[in-house]
Amino acid sequence: MDLQALLAAASGLLGSGSTSVSSQPAQSLPVHSPALLADPAYAAQIAANPFLANPAYVQAAAIASSSIQGIDPDVQELADHFGLDERITKQLDNEMKNRQDTFEGDLLALWDILEHARSPPGLLSVKIKEMQAGTFVGQPTIDKDIKEFQKMYKLDDQATRKLAEVLHNRKETREQDIELMHRHLETSNKPSARVMMMLGKLRSGEPLPEPDKRIAPGSYLDRKEREKERDKEEARGARGRSRDRRRSGRSRSRENRKSRSRDRRRSRSRDRRDRK
Repeated sequence: MDLQALLAAASGLLGSGSTSVSSQPAQSLPVHSPALLADPAYAAQIAANPFLANPAYVQAAAIASSSIQGIDPDVQELADHFGLDERITKQLDNEMKNRQDTFEGDLLALWDILEHARSPPGLLSVKIKEMQAGTFVGQPTIDKDIKEFQKMYKLDDQATRKLAEVLHNRKETREQDIELMHRHLETSNKPSARVMMMLGKLRSGEPLPEPDKRIAPGSYLDRKEREKERDKEEARGARGRSRDRRRSGRSRSRENRKSRSRDRRRSRSRDRRDRK
């Protein structure tokens, strides 16, 4: 890194109106850029010059550093967030430059992957090797099987994406995994959480445990059972209404026959009186 060029670029980004902050003591101003602190020359400059410790200057210097080295700003943002050193940041940037078609999705996947990693730099090294080998899975394809899971069990976006990722990496046991996952999720009233709990075994290649046979209230199977009961109730109600209509029809028919019979008797009675 050309330190003088970096300092000049940072000063240019800040402008002349920003120099007033140098009066603040260095020890009270936190430095937020691990990538810059990794440079011994820059660290020495901070110790010697309180102005360099100003957060605004540090931010400007980080931007200038990225520009000078050619690091993509989105890659640098990820590096700063996870405390990545300059070497691995450059490795990632080089790989991402070769993945322009999937750049955004791959970077989003890396944010998600590293967020819960015990050692983000170590896991990122593994992911960079996967990129080099052509086996890295960024944003996984949501195929018809995954869409069915999402629709049936109302999975959230994160659980859907994670499930797609792990099933993509278990091609040899995919069909068995899908069948067993259905059995796990259909009895659960928190299917998204159940997916997240099972990710460890799915990623490590371990066989999935047998599902709980108890049907939780609000689960997929519970909803289906309730729908069946409602359908039965509606069918019984429809049959009851049909019987009532038939009974009512027969009753009206009997009344009509009785009425016609009374009318005929009255008519014959009048005829006899008239003949007399």
